[in-house]
Formats: sequence, structure tokens, C-alpha cells
Amino acid sequence: MAESRFKRLLRQGHDDIAELLDPMIQAVHLLGNAAPVADLAVSLLDWTPRRRLRWAQAYWAQPATAEAPHAPTL
Repeated sequence: MAESRFKRLLRQGHDDIAELLDPMIQAVHLLGNAAPVADLAVSLLDWTPRRRLRWAQAYWAQPATAEAPHAPTL
């Protein structure tokens, strides 16, 4: 996923799940339609700053901290 597209995804609010659907679907397509569905569902329902931090750490391959131990694979 292009960095600019990923940054737009991270900026999406968590108030409206519908706002996240298109960017998440695009991300799945870019992954060759192979993505951890359960992880995506949890992220979609819990799109908090902490969740976005985990995604950012995974995207930029930062080691997870004690506050964010389980970064999803992207």
C-alpha cells in the first residue's frame, strides 16, 4: 500500500464505520485479497488512536512496545 494511502487510512475517524470500509477494502485488494479477516474486523470496530498506532508500527516495521504488543501483519 502506498504510504500516502496508508496515511489517509490512519487519519480516518472512528465515529463512522462506513468511513473506514472503502479504505479497508482497498487495502485488502492491494494485499491480493489475502488478509486476516478477524484482525480487520476487530480493527474496524476498534479504530482508536491506539489501534492506529499498532497499524503504523506494523506498516513501518517498528518494534511493538509494551503499550502496543500485537501489531497486525499488513
